[in-house]
Amino acid sequence: MEVREREREAESEMTWINCSIAWCLPVYAPYCRFVETAAPQF
Repeated sequence: MEVREREREAESEMTWINCSIAWCLPVYAPYCRFVETAAPQF
């Protein structure tokens, strides 16, 4: 159980990192789940 929760945490962390990158590189936006709500509107 704990291992699964940690895996999920790591996954969301990576997704957030990808979102931050997507802000600078809009081409990656489609791969980011949060980009529509988290990223500034271009």
